[in-house]
Amino acid sequence: MTTTVHAVAEAALPLSDEMSCANDILAEALRRDAEIESGLVREMSHAELIAGLRLPQVA
Repeated sequence: MTTTVHAVAEAALPLSDEMSCANDILAEALRRDAEIESGLVREMSHAELIAGLRLPQVA
């Protein structure tokens, strides 16, 4: 599997701060995707997202 080979090669090289941050972002995205796929959580609808926004009041 390509991702396994990439992960092994990545582990052998020192990661820059930018690469480490990108890996953290990818890991979090994969974790969230796995939660949705497993049914632990569900995606919010657009209406739910908009309803939850706290926008500043314009005077």
